Amino acid sequence: MIFDDDLIPRRRPPPRTNRENVLGLLPQESKPVEQTERYYSMHSPKVEAKKQMAATMGKPHVTVDPHKFQRKQDRSLPPVREFHYQDMVPRKPDVPLRSEEPIHGLRSYTDFVRTNALAAVSSSAKKPSHNEIHYTSIPGYGERPAYLDRVQAEIAEEQRIIHDIKTEQAYEEFIAAKEPEEMSEEERQTLLKGLKKRWTEIKDQIGHMSLHIDIGSIRMRKEDLERELAEIENDMEKLSKKRVFVERE
Repeated sequence: MIFDDDLIPRRRPPPRTNRENVLGLLPQESKPVEQTERYYSMHSPKVEAKKQMAATMGKPHVTVDPHKFQRKQDRSLPPVREFHYQDMVPRKPDVPLRSEEPIHGLRSYTDFVRTNALAAVSSSAKKPSHNEIHYTSIPGYGERPAYLDRVQAEIAEEQRIIHDIKTEQAYEEFIAAKEPEEMSEEERQTLLKGLKKRWTEIKDQIGHMSLHIDIGSIRMRKEDLERELAEIENDMEKLSKKRVFVERE
């Protein structure tokens, strides 16, 4: 199967320009050439352009003479000068030549271990240099640094300020806690309702007891109920007011 992509398009042959034609024998009319309008600059030719010296290429560092330049046939070169290194660092020795041969057969019979041992035993102790610093002789050695007193004073001052702030905050919280606060109407009605219910229960318990009681435990129970009843009546009297203030713990 052959696809369209596999087909190689054939190139058309170029037209033949030198081919003879019968129409070429006929005289042809010459067409006049249309002349376009000449371009004239909008700038006057009498105005001289102000050109800056070395505006793009930089200022010349040498004196340039337009009449002295190297000609095409001139092959002269400047004189050869000997090169010298400008650095003051000593240079390494030259590489030995191929004709130079090293000295063979050199051998040393020196016992370097024994030599070093004898030199170490016979040498005297090294004296300390005069530039050595003895810290014990420095003024103020072993004394308490002055900056420690300053740092400790700053720390004590910071602790004192923190203690004063905490004490003031605790006092303000204590005063705020002791300051009486007005009870809300909903809370007052709830407490009053609960006290009335408890007052009714105690009143019923006392009403079911006999007037003359000989048993000591029952007598003590009756006295406790009467005491509690009196406290409830006192609380109910306080809560019956329109505005009630309480101290929050």
